[in-house]
Amino acid sequence: MSNRTLNLPHNVHVTVAQPYAEGHVLTAVEADKFNNVFADSIRTAIMAKLKKWAEEAGFDAAAASAHFQTYADSYEFSTRSAKESVDPVEKEAHKIAKQQVLAAIRNKGGDPKNYTADQIAEFVVKVLAHKPEIREEAARRIESSRAIAGDLLGDLL
Repeated sequence: MSNRTLNLPHNVHVTVAQPYAEGHVLTAVEADKFNNVFADSIRTAIMAKLKKWAEEAGFDAAAASAHFQTYADSYEFSTRSAKESVDPVEKEAHKIAKQQVLAAIRNKGGDPKNYTADQIAEFVVKVLAHKPEIREEAARRIESSRAIAGDLLGDLL
C-alpha cells in the first residue's frame, strides 16, 4: 500500500494511506462514494457550458440534455499531469496579447463572451506571431517587476 503526503497550510504535513489499487473490490460504501465523485466530476465539467448556453436566446433544454448525456456516457476519470513550469515572460506576453485581442473585439462592436476560450487562445497565438514587440514589452515588465522587488527586499532586510 502506498502513502500520499498532504501539505497543508501552516507547514502541517499529514501522511494518508492510499489503500485502493487497480482490481480492488469495493464495499457498498466505497462504491457509493466513488459514484458520487464520478457524478460530481461530470456535473462540474458541464456547468460552465450549460450556464453559457442557458443565457442564449432559443435555448433548447432537450438538445442540451442530449448533448450532455453523450458527454456523460463517454466520461472517464483522468489523471492530472504535473503543470509545466511557465516562463514568466511568455505568460506576461500571453496576458498582453489577450488584452489586445479582447480590446480589438470590443472596438469592432463585438462581445468577447461570444467567443470560446479556444477561439480567443487562437487569436492570441496569431497576435504573438505577428507582433514580436509584445514579448519585448513582456520581458521589460518582468525585469522591471524583478528590479522593484529586489529594491524592496534590499530596503526591508
